[in-house]
Amino acid sequence: MRTKLYEIANRARSAEDFEVSGRVVSVRKHKNISFVDLNDESGNFQCVIKDDLYGQNPVKKGDILRAKTKIGKSNSGQPSLYFLEYSILVSPTEPNHKPDLQLAELIKDRARLEDSVRSFFKENGLTQVDAPYLTAFSGTSNIVPFRTTYRGGKDYYLRFTMELEMKKLIAETQMPLFEIGKVFKNMGESGKRAFEYKVCEAYLPYTSLDQGTALVDKLFRGLARNFDFKISEIQKKTVGQAFEELTGKKFVKDADMKELFKKQVKKMESLLYLSNPPTEWTSPLYETNTDGTSQDTRLIKGSLGTLIQVCGESNDYEKVYGSLLVQKEKLAKEGRKSELDLTFIKSLKSGIPPCVGIHIGMDRLLMLFKGSKNISKVLI
Repeated sequence: MRTKLYEIANRARSAEDFEVSGRVVSVRKHKNISFVDLNDESGNFQCVIKDDLYGQNPVKKGDILRAKTKIGKSNSGQPSLYFLEYSILVSPTEPNHKPDLQLAELIKDRARLEDSVRSFFKENGLTQVDAPYLTAFSGTSNIVPFRTTYRGGKDYYLRFTMELEMKKLIAETQMPLFEIGKVFKNMGESGKRAFEYKVCEAYLPYTSLDQGTALVDKLFRGLARNFDFKISEIQKKTVGQAFEELTGKKFVKDADMKELFKKQVKKMESLLYLSNPPTEWTSPLYETNTDGTSQDTRLIKGSLGTLIQVCGESNDYEKVYGSLLVQKEKLAKEGRKSELDLTFIKSLKSGIPPCVGIHIGMDRLLMLFKGSKNISKVLI
């Protein structure tokens, strides 16, 4: 098996030979030897080729090679790999190409975030699933889906949420489930918005909103530690409290106030748990509190928006179905054809157990941990 370059420094006293592979990023001649910096997915390492070997098969910057080596130290004391034999696997026509180290770091960071979230949910008893990406239903959300047409002439839509498909599975199995995958929104692009997002959605039957919020806090703090991101105490406020503090106005539940509130929240730079928005401001799929607010708690950072959302999911068939019909009619008046997912309605009617839903914006979390202000910086 090939040895990754980062492993070699830890085996500096070993007498064994190593097989390594990678791209030559620099060549430096010195007396009767050549110093070659070799790069693989784990980083760079200095290698030494003696002239009698180098002369048989000269290497140049950009070459991709495989070599049998032994560990040693240069005259300056730097750990180095001494080539015993090697072969050039690829000799590119653009030898000055440099490995994109930032891209390599981003790929590793995205994988680390996804692995951490997956491990957390599995450790807490959830099972991972893969729900369909294509649906025959356009939905009744304000979010515009991407449409594609089947060869038979029928329209399908790329999902903009995992929620409906996941809830169908919950209704059938009552299992705690999660998925990590892509969703797609035909809403244009901005510094915080792209056409496709990496998200995680989890649904936990027979779990209260408080339990779900505590679980999210534990998850978030663990992720922050993994990325060496320092966090202090995170304040908790209701939407009403935050509204009056930010605007100096009495809180009322109308659409104009919602837009004013969103503009003020964008100015906030500290992390905040924001809860209990008016039901008029949220999805009809969420449970309602006795005071007319929604069981919806969000971890937000103003400049990034919502990072993680926890919701008490409604299993009130009449309420949800009625709300979806009203939304469908509203969109029809605006000139947009929309369709209800009748298979979801059937699942809802058959009985979905009480549960909480957790919605995680993986891209926005990575923006936070890497200090990025534009989503394009964390997308591959």
